Amino acid sequence: MINLLVAEDQVWTRKGIIEMIDFNLLNVEAVYEAENGIEAYERLMLGGIDILISDIRMPGIDGLELSRRVMEQYPQVKVIIVSGYDEFGYAQQALRYQVKDYLLKPIQPDALNFTLEKIINEFHSSKERETQVYRMVVRQLMEGLSIDEIEPLEEFTQLFGQSCKRIARIQGGTTESRQAFVRSFEEVVRTNQLHTISLAMEAEWCVMLSSDLPDRMAGLTTLVNDVIDSNDDCSIRMGLGDIYFNLNETWAFELESILSLLTHRKEIRVCEYQNSKLPGDTGTTFGSDDFHQLWLCYAQKDQVGINKWLAHSFPGGITDQELRLRCLQGAHSILSHLRETDTEANTYFVIKRLQYLVRMFAHHSSAELVQWIRETFRHKMESLFKDNEKKNDQIIAWCQSYIMNNLDNNLSLSKLSEQVHFSPSHLSNLFKQVTGQNYIEFVTGLKITQAKKELRESNRKIHDIACSLGYEDARYFSKLFQRELGMTPSEYKFKIAKEQTIWTDS
Repeated sequence: MINLLVAEDQVWTRKGIIEMIDFNLLNVEAVYEAENGIEAYERLMLGGIDILISDIRMPGIDGLELSRRVMEQYPQVKVIIVSGYDEFGYAQQALRYQVKDYLLKPIQPDALNFTLEKIINEFHSSKERETQVYRMVVRQLMEGLSIDEIEPLEEFTQLFGQSCKRIARIQGGTTESRQAFVRSFEEVVRTNQLHTISLAMEAEWCVMLSSDLPDRMAGLTTLVNDVIDSNDDCSIRMGLGDIYFNLNETWAFELESILSLLTHRKEIRVCEYQNSKLPGDTGTTFGSDDFHQLWLCYAQKDQVGINKWLAHSFPGGITDQELRLRCLQGAHSILSHLRETDTEANTYFVIKRLQYLVRMFAHHSSAELVQWIRETFRHKMESLFKDNEKKNDQIIAWCQSYIMNNLDNNLSLSKLSEQVHFSPSHLSNLFKQVTGQNYIEFVTGLKITQAKKELRESNRKIHDIACSLGYEDARYFSKLFQRELGMTPSEYKFKIAKEQTIWTDS
């Protein structure tokens, strides 16, 4: 649904514009009014506006100044300028502020609705592509990849990079009731200036929420309760991870959203993750603080001490319920330790083990869970004793050879890191350490060199060359080429042809 804002100081003109709008055709949800530029700007600051229709002459802030502010501060809002002055200078200046159209008074209904329909179609198309890309990025962040290792997405980092975030997980109910609940949930949080990216998973939904206003994020539980109270399916439950800021920690807080559901009673419908301590209601004295001794042994590289601690903490003679609780506490402890202190080579491998443990918790026996916890701790310990320095040069040499032989493929750092069983971040650091270049610089350099060769020696189209180098978007390839060489592929090809002609003539 689309929200419009009409800014016009003449009340009858403003009302007339609103009456012309074909609400059914355009799927418009709401139209807001502003009688001057200042009022319009204040309404834009509240968010939720998709299209601004503004008169060019208004008291306080005129339409052109308002358009400039929209371009700089709210680029997602599309602007239509309305004017009774048929002067080219106004239209020219309006276009510099990325105004979508310039309509002259008296406005004709067909012209207004045609313009709105065109903008709304473009808006939906770009919004759908943007949402698909955002979902792909969030899935990769949840898998443990760094934002630096994902294809750079300026819009994504602008929207979610510095804001406070939370991960919400929706379980229970039927497929249809969960989907309806997610739609209702998104509508409510959007009205409270929260951004959402929703991912449909197997038998559940996962939602990333983001806001520049931490107070609104902290009050999320109240909003969720309101949505749940208005929902017919009483079996739906939501788990909320803690508030966080660093995008690279998304994987950890996604696991927190699962832990929040696992560690609360089933009758509690909104479960918040407690970052300090997991609940232990079995009557035993074992708790999260017991892991302090484990990490002390870890810091001292006391492998014997760790093995003794594991044998003592996960014995076979206690109840199944207690063992499962201790496994949850173990997952919680590893999660916190990874997020706060870990930098070793196999962190990514440990993340994968931890994700498997948490996500499969309900499907495994306590014996299987205990074994998984023990092996995960041991994998962490083994990383302290591995001496990989002698292998670094060989590993990077193999990576370079692999890259050069696969320039036509998608050479993502995550895929290459899987080949050598390293985390993407560790392989990236190792690549820079050995070669003096970061991974993307090295791959881009090879691809640009190959492109130059193709442009010099063949008559292939630029689009075909881009595709052969793994770039599906020829425009992106051209921008990359221009950034590296200071000229586009077409300009480079023309320059080479000109030089060859001069050489031949001479």
